[in-house]
Amino acid sequence: MKARISPLRKPVGAEGIRVPGDKSISHRALMFAALAGIARWLGGFDALNALGVKQESLAIWVVGAFVMAFVLVHAIRYAGATGAAQGAAVGFFNWLGFVLIVILEEYAAARYAFKLVAIKSGAYLVELVVMGIILASWA
Repeated sequence: MKARISPLRKPVGAEGIRVPGDKSISHRALMFAALAGIARWLGGFDALNALGVKQESLAIWVVGAFVMAFVLVHAIRYAGATGAAQGAAVGFFNWLGFVLIVILEEYAAARYAFKLVAIKSGAYLVELVVMGIILASWA
């Protein structure tokens, strides 16, 4: 399956778009995701191009960072987490319940190297814990 990203032919209207819940929560999620996405992009197209990573993949990573931050900030709010330790805990438990399980299921089905499981799950663990710390501490 190929995904194709192309420029819009006309501006997208905001009709029918509703910002969920508290605007400050959504704003925090979007700002953090934007920073995470920019950091990935600044990591260098050269290194990623050398590995054969396409620009569509980078777009998916950026959108993924937005979605992950958006969901995590709501999980933090629902948990009532305040401060770095509670934010880290929310990030950890979201990783444990959603990310690690999916990666282990992929491993069980595909049987690729367990080192890859450790790398993938470890990267997501760090990302979610750091996001949790920043979002819960950001007042």
